[in-house]
Amino acid sequence: MGAQPNPAKWHHYVPRMLLRGFATDTDMITAVRLPGDTTFTATTKSVAAKKHLYSVEVEGQEPDAFEKMLGSVEADASRIIRQVVEGKVRLSEEDRNGLAFFIAIQAARGPETKNSMEHVASEARRWQVGAGGKEARRRRLTKQTGREATDEEVDDLWDRVMEPGATLVPMSSLKFVQHIVATAQELMPYISGRPWTVHRFDLRSLIVSDSPVGLIPHPDDDDDPWGGAGFMTSWGITFPLTRKVGILMSDPQAFQGMVPVERVRAGQFDQTAVGTTAVEKLFNEMTVRGAREWVYHHPDDARFVPDDLPEPDTLGVQMVGERIEFNGEPLFSKTGGRPT
Repeated sequence: MGAQPNPAKWHHYVPRMLLRGFATDTDMITAVRLPGDTTFTATTKSVAAKKHLYSVEVEGQEPDAFEKMLGSVEADASRIIRQVVEGKVRLSEEDRNGLAFFIAIQAARGPETKNSMEHVASEARRWQVGAGGKEARRRRLTKQTGREATDEEVDDLWDRVMEPGATLVPMSSLKFVQHIVATAQELMPYISGRPWTVHRFDLRSLIVSDSPVGLIPHPDDDDDPWGGAGFMTSWGITFPLTRKVGILMSDPQAFQGMVPVERVRAGQFDQTAVGTTAVEKLFNEMTVRGAREWVYHHPDDARFVPDDLPEPDTLGVQMVGERIEFNGEPLFSKTGGRPT
């Protein structure tokens, strides 16, 4: 039996097959780090990748098994995207679902997803420890070690738990890839259940990012204090396929109660349109708004990058509200009241 090839170490969270649609014929693409103070041009192999992001240690499975599965999804999506780029207006229902699943995967596979889940779990752990106070930690350490915990040990544990940004509950790669698949399956109906419009650009160009699925807020949500567009509630979803072709998945509410969703998912209401300046600006603004750390574009397309770039945000989800600082005293008394 021949030797197995070495598993890939660097895993692209934006696949090269997508990045190449924004690159030169020699595979060069420009990367802009938010908020725009770092820019360089490199090959698509050198960007949007992280070491061992999807490597999973499971008995009977190769470490890069999930990466290979993603490769299969990407190969199928590449074939479908090529059809769209070449002018096909309406895809077969199977291909439409395949592209919808690929888009859903892109919304879930970035490192910010893993970061945000670790952040929320770690903040919950910090609250658990902080609310109990240092003496609760002392009792727990004493029980775990079978001896009286020292002040130094308690203080050291307390400082590590209370350190801002500390990852107290790391997420295993197995849990991460399971989450990616489950999330993609959950999001897919909200993508395939919308009417799609393929916008084709001539003089204008699109950009892409490290999190290329854009969510357009519903106009009625402008005064919502909680803000934030979701896949179910957003007015539209943008996804750039190449620098000259993008898909806008618009509001499904326009068909609610009049057209069976099965007809929408079958692509019967999909259409194509000439890309205008306004639509280009909408796509690129949504791409930048969804970006976490990087924006990518063809080296000739710098003028299409919006001027006002946000600061990097490597957490997809953060805890809401002011961060409570614990001082070592229990947050609640034994009688149930909060200490005064």
